[in-house]
Amino acid sequence: NKENGFNGFVNGMLYISKAFFPKSTIEILDQSETSIKFRIVFVPEFIKSFPNYNVTFDEYFEFWNGITVIIGEYMGAEYTQELKGDTLYVTIMKK
Repeated sequence: NKENGFNGFVNGMLYISKAFFPKSTIEILDQSETSIKFRIVFVPEFIKSFPNYNVTFDEYFEFWNGITVIIGEYMGAEYTQELKGDTLYVTIMKK
């Protein structure tokens, strides 16, 4: 919902992250009125599940990034992510 803007996008991303990755740890690293940085530490069984879907862990998160960047732009935010091993680092900034 575009009317929810940046705050709606941030809250939605945190909610979706917990729903999509239920056993993972989500930690907010930094937060202000105009940005948030958080990380998602994935459990090994989640990472090992991707060959069942004929994609790699990295390929899935390339896809995740592509979709999320577009939604973020629509909602008035800039979304960036960096995957390091079993951890996804996310930064969302208000435009």
